[in-house]
Amino acid sequence: MTRRRSLDLLAYGRDSHVLIVAPGGSGKSTLAAQLASAADSAAWASPAPADNEPGCFWTAALIAFRTALPDFGDDLLAEVIGGSDVDRLLVRMPDRLMAAGRPVPLILDDLHDITDDVILRQIDWLLDRLDPTTCRIVMCSRSRPTLATAQLVMTGRLIVLETGDVSFDDADCSWKNWASPSARKNRTRSPPVPMADRPPSICAGCRCALAYQSGR
Repeated sequence: MTRRRSLDLLAYGRDSHVLIVAPGGSGKSTLAAQLASAADSAAWASPAPADNEPGCFWTAALIAFRTALPDFGDDLLAEVIGGSDVDRLLVRMPDRLMAAGRPVPLILDDLHDITDDVILRQIDWLLDRLDPTTCRIVMCSRSRPTLATAQLVMTGRLIVLETGDVSFDDADCSWKNWASPSARKNRTRSPPVPMADRPPSICAGCRCALAYQSGR
């Protein structure tokens, strides 16, 4: 089901990175996927608590980029696996992504599992230097990460959605939005069951309801 209201909010900040903060099960990942679907392909990384080390985290991010851009960053990946200074590698990443020739969003799902101060500082650095039209970073987290979000929002580099922004509204829950035209066309409905074939309890309930409505 498409969260049109949330996507409309993000449309105003199409040139900004995105942070979605909401509890588990609220649809953060689904919204991120809907947002990423506008691009030809997306890099998707779901860091785990074991990735709270810069080398591990950025190895996962580079592998994610390579699913969208197969030839991206061979040397960067080899260097980070080999234990090179991650900060020096990140400095080269914005130009490399721009040279790719097409926009590729980076989805960082489950970012609440990352608590390492060095990694969060490095994400801050990229948010401030990566052009969202080249690589839009979309972060999903159950809690607000310790990033410089206020400064990034004030400078227009980041848009933040919280629980109330990602919840469904009446329009999102409408039948027209819930099912695509093709889905509605192919949906089959069971034929009505004759009253005589229904259980006595159901028949009695229907008669009571009809009697109530007719004022008997």
